[in-house]
Amino acid sequence: MRVFCIIIIACQLWACNGRKEKVDYIIVSSGIYNGLDSTPEYQCIVVNADTIVEIGNSDITNKYSCDSIIQTDGYVFPGFIDAHCHFSGYALDGYKCDLVGTKSYKEVIERLIAYEQSNKLGWIYGRGWDQNDWEINEYPNNSILDSLFPDKPVVLKRIDGHAILCNSKALEVAGINIKTKINGGYIENKNGQLSGILIDNAADPVESIIGKLPQDQAITYLVNAEKECYNSGLTSIVDCGVKSQTIELLKELYANGTLSIGNILLLSQDKITLDNYAENGKFDNGQLSITGIKLYADGALGSRGACLIEPYEDMHGHNGIVSIT
Repeated sequence: MRVFCIIIIACQLWACNGRKEKVDYIIVSSGIYNGLDSTPEYQCIVVNADTIVEIGNSDITNKYSCDSIIQTDGYVFPGFIDAHCHFSGYALDGYKCDLVGTKSYKEVIERLIAYEQSNKLGWIYGRGWDQNDWEINEYPNNSILDSLFPDKPVVLKRIDGHAILCNSKALEVAGINIKTKINGGYIENKNGQLSGILIDNAADPVESIIGKLPQDQAITYLVNAEKECYNSGLTSIVDCGVKSQTIELLKELYANGTLSIGNILLLSQDKITLDNYAENGKFDNGQLSITGIKLYADGALGSRGACLIEPYEDMHGHNGIVSIT
């Protein structure tokens, strides 16, 4: 009888003072939001082997031991998901002349001249201008580009990605002339002369003449863009309208572990990409997957490509563009 009592007492002591479960680390914060409850009411996250074991209040630390406790200021949230972005486009725009925020076409030209001083590529590519931000908020023409860069293709994409201004060399190399017609695209013609403005599908032939960025540079830009995403709290993205050659590079980088952010790709609707991938159906390889196609029904308001019932006030007789017929 006495031995039995001793055993019971020993078991009770072990239950009260038993060993804590060993984990890798515990995050402690003034407020942790779990994504399910309406308020960030928790204080601790227990993590082991890159897996969240438990989220709770400070008393859960009595259940676990670890060598590292991470104390954070402010609130902790689950990783954010950007359900419509252009991750690869943003990354690979890194080499281009930045035209965002220009207040006039004159400023665009100044940036191009400065950019060209160190540009070693066989073309000039700029991105980000918006004529609506200029004092004279109308489309420019390519006469100044032709005088400054007569022998090198120049392609300047509008901020919304739906229109470009290019010089005559780019038009020539792309095979666009005064008689060219492109379904789902608009080629601006002023007084019998091409102005260099191409909207929506009309830009595709010029885009296709741009050379491929050296792979080592492309990888650097993609890795840096992923770091930016992580630093902003993005852990998953939906990358919309990705072309074939970029997909091949992304598949390689995910396969060798260079990239890790959750990435759902939507195919570009260009023929090469669709021929290479559309018939294969869904692709799923861990953090990288292909689940659909990004289709354009029309353009954007800012570039005057959005299809309207009435004509645009600043483009007489132009109602926009229907991209899919």
